[in-house]
Amino acid sequence: MSLTSRRKLLDLTFLHGLLRNRINCPQLLSRVEITVPNRLPRSNVYKHVFLVRAGVNYSWHIEWAVKLDDLLGVPAIQGDKLVLQIKQDELVNYYSTDEKIIEVQDPEVLTWIQARVECALILAMEDKRCPTQF
Repeated sequence: MSLTSRRKLLDLTFLHGLLRNRINCPQLLSRVEITVPNRLPRSNVYKHVFLVRAGVNYSWHIEWAVKLDDLLGVPAIQGDKLVLQIKQDELVNYYSTDEKIIEVQDPEVLTWIQARVECALILAMEDKRCPTQF
């Protein structure tokens, strides 16, 4: 791996630690600006919620993914967990659970994730057409 690539990887690792509250530096955290566009083109809208975990040697793996269409509503905060209620798809996996859980120790981060999932649900609904007949 080139020196430039290693520096970028270390920068991203540091930023990840800062955002995950593993590095306690409010001065730096207050300078991080996260911008979410008001409207994304339909081709760029990702319609899944992913839980990604850090592995060894700077690797990442997807623990689970849920389609936004399969969420039954805005996730609920229960203690240090964010609970996503999921529609069961009996054709794919009859024994699948009907909820997914994201555990985060920091309540502010939980509230932030909940707000982002709610925003994603709203954007996903905007992309759907309303039925003309009821």
